[in-house]
Amino acid sequence: MTKPPGRETFPFGPAHRPGGVLSAAVVPVATVAAAAGVAWVLPHGRLGAPAAVFLLAVFASSFTSGFWAGIAASVLAVLALDGLFIAPVGSFRPVTADDGALLVVFLVVAAVAAWTLQRQERARQVAEGERNKASGLAAVTSDLAQATGLEQVGRVLVGHMTSLLGAKGAGVFLLDPSGERVTTLSAQGYPDDVMSRWASFPLSAGVPAAEAIRERRTILLGSLSERLDRYAQMPRDRPTMGPGALAAVPLMSEGEPIGAVTISFAQDHRFTGAD
Repeated sequence: MTKPPGRETFPFGPAHRPGGVLSAAVVPVATVAAAAGVAWVLPHGRLGAPAAVFLLAVFASSFTSGFWAGIAASVLAVLALDGLFIAPVGSFRPVTADDGALLVVFLVVAAVAAWTLQRQERARQVAEGERNKASGLAAVTSDLAQATGLEQVGRVLVGHMTSLLGAKGAGVFLLDPSGERVTTLSAQGYPDDVMSRWASFPLSAGVPAAEAIRERRTILLGSLSERLDRYAQMPRDRPTMGPGALAAVPLMSEGEPIGAVTISFAQDHRFTGAD
């Protein structure tokens, strides 16, 4: 199977930079501290050089850890400017109206810079997601064109769904000729007990794949508790994929359902129209 080019994406759930909250807290402190050292080494009789260096620290924090890290760096940079480079040193207060105005202007510029960088990063992520989507669809089409049988089609689908969507498991289920039962065509990432239990099940079963086929619509469940609540009539000790969101999408042919695809994710998620 051909692996799609580009970075794998996981569109279900908020985008997080490496380090999360810890990074957003540590990065501003580290960058502003480094900027203070650099600014002190440079000629700093006037505030031009220190202000420029601290702006670079704000840019670095925003770019690496997001908007709130950039705002934190902006506030820390203002405090450092006031305490280290506006006389009397260490007072942490402007001594003139001009100094106060300069600090306010710096804070506004730094905040706008952080916001702008965040918007640019979001736009970049959206563009990258669209590129990955296009390349992924092209790879799926190519592999399906080379498939020589139904089982290979199933393997192509589950392989691409798990890799492109960052899913922990995916399965393709087909309605049998009787129209009464659903059988597993192909699956990936499912534990053995789940595979054994759901290798074949009645169309009337209270499970997402069967419901998607019966109702001819996508079933979106954001957590394990949602799944258990929705199918409360089923035994609670039945094997499941565990915590995380799940989507079941009907497979249609000439307006009639012929099966369904299920995709399981490791994280809980509130599905939106974009998903």
